Amino acid sequence: MKSHDAAEARSLLDNPSLSETSLPDGTMLILDMDRHQVLSASPVGAFVIKELRGGVDSLPALTARIVAEFDVEAGQAERDVATFLRQVVDALSPATE
Repeated sequence: MKSHDAAEARSLLDNPSLSETSLPDGTMLILDMDRHQVLSASPVGAFVIKELRGGVDSLPALTARIVAEFDVEAGQAERDVATFLRQVVDALSPATE
């Protein structure tokens, strides 16, 4: 993972064409009106998105918050968060031609 993925994901999530809905089960749906797509996030992914929107923009800080909130080892949390951030960046980045 590139070290800037957390900051990039945070920046991409600030797009005004995105609309999000948190569901009762802890999951989240994000509607990307520009790209006509709906993205879904698990409860942990929703937690990461909320943390990013709250100003957290580094992998170590996100990992620490996940470990504190969920029953997961730091190494696994870091790998999973890194993968999720890459997926967010890939899904929301403008297409290049």
